[in-house]
Amino acid sequence: MVSGGWIPLGGGTPMQKKCGIEDSADRVYLDHTNHRVPEFKYGDRVLIRAWADESLATVEFLTDNGIRFVDRLPTIEDGGSVPRRLQAELFSSDLKETINGRNGSGLVRPLEKSARAKGVEFLLRHKMTRIIRERPSSGKVLGVTAAVDGRHVNVRARKGVILATGGHSSNVIF
Repeated sequence: MVSGGWIPLGGGTPMQKKCGIEDSADRVYLDHTNHRVPEFKYGDRVLIRAWADESLATVEFLTDNGIRFVDRLPTIEDGGSVPRRLQAELFSSDLKETINGRNGSGLVRPLEKSARAKGVEFLLRHKMTRIIRERPSSGKVLGVTAAVDGRHVNVRARKGVILATGGHSSNVIF
């Protein structure tokens, strides 16, 4: 909600094509594994490859779930070789809906509406403290441990776990 609503997705998005920008999943991968960019230096190459390969599908998912992007030339992010940063449109000018009038509301509110319509339960008072996997640091994600009201609870993943927070760039352990 408080973010600027910027999303660095490329690989040949509709906006890139509209603006005549040539991009590919391989180029996205190479940009985000560039050792000269400090925040990309220690990234998990397997995860970055998967993210690069799914970049276009992610844009489709976002637009299918109500995200609208500002109709303008994408910008170049640090370490990027081509413009690919898209910005979500502001959800509303009503500060009760956007909290601070930032474009991050254009990401959060449509996704919230779509998720609620699909039966997703939001646990807003919970703080995730651990991801539970098949093995200590690998394998299928089975759920999470969360702290709430001074106690810890385990939440089983039935279909998936969504980590919805920022500030974890290049945190290899996370």
